[in-house]
Amino acid sequence: MKFQYKLLYQLLRLIEKPLGGLVMLLARATWPSFLVHAFIRYFFIKKLKVNLAEAERDKVKEYTSALDFFTRSLKKEVRPLSREALAKETIISPVDGLLSAWGIIGSDLRDLGEEKYWVKGKAYSLEALAGAEYKRYIGGSYMVFYLSPKDYHRIHAPMDARLSYAELMPGRRLPVNNFSLNSFDEVFGKNKRLRLTFSALKPDSASLMLKAGQAKAAYEEQKQEKFQFMSIWVSALNVGGFETKFDTLFLKRVQENGAKAKIIDYRDAKEDGLVVKKAEDLGAFELGSSVVMLFPAACLQTGSSDISKTPRQVCMGDVIARQQARSWKKSRQRA
Repeated sequence: MKFQYKLLYQLLRLIEKPLGGLVMLLARATWPSFLVHAFIRYFFIKKLKVNLAEAERDKVKEYTSALDFFTRSLKKEVRPLSREALAKETIISPVDGLLSAWGIIGSDLRDLGEEKYWVKGKAYSLEALAGAEYKRYIGGSYMVFYLSPKDYHRIHAPMDARLSYAELMPGRRLPVNNFSLNSFDEVFGKNKRLRLTFSALKPDSASLMLKAGQAKAAYEEQKQEKFQFMSIWVSALNVGGFETKFDTLFLKRVQENGAKAKIIDYRDAKEDGLVVKKAEDLGAFELGSSVVMLFPAACLQTGSSDISKTPRQVCMGDVIARQQARSWKKSRQRA
């Protein structure tokens, strides 16, 4: 890292928490309402060109704060799933944003280690990002989505799945824009992040839900699935936290753990809310950031044209990948 970047890195280290705290205080401010609404109109609608007509609440006066606007929901008809997106073998974009990177973990990086992945021409550590289970994803696929302030900031399920773990990882709040990624090392592995580990449902049982009369059979079937993938929500400068719609008490529960591992294990839970369907709303960033998705080897069609074109803008619901034929058999053999 060059000297001037080291200096900037140390400066960010000093100001990121107080600056983030101040920004979040202003973002949560609900009074005076006329100033809040004036800011939303000027910054989001005039400057960033946010299309308010797409929002579930399509009038500025319906929002109580800038953060309330930032985490807004969209009308259901705005992001309809196409017939292709509804197919059980397809994987959709979980967000609106820039699909900035996609690749095979360890590809062409044997001299640096098979656990590396590329973003913006730099090699990053998979272990720093994914933690103890990183070896599961060596040789697999990764995708990086960048959400700018103008984007819709709710995060959705890319496919039918069951949540196995949710882990809150403390860390920095470095920016995740192009300048930061080009200037600093291991931004994604150093920043505060929320790691969600899912078990994907088999294509022929993807519609299986835990309902009265079949809960036990459905649960036993889903416990056997071995196709795991990760959705990692990476914090950034001024991003104070996350909204976890999949479990509204998650943040409270991990805070109660104190110094213990901030991880919740959902594998033995039977609540319907932990079974997520494709495109289901999982939560949101409190201000902008990035999402990284990891898939094991032999699970995606790596030659698919859907994911070969990067960087490119995507919307939630766009098809970005397909499951590889026989991936279920292969994943069971590796388990």
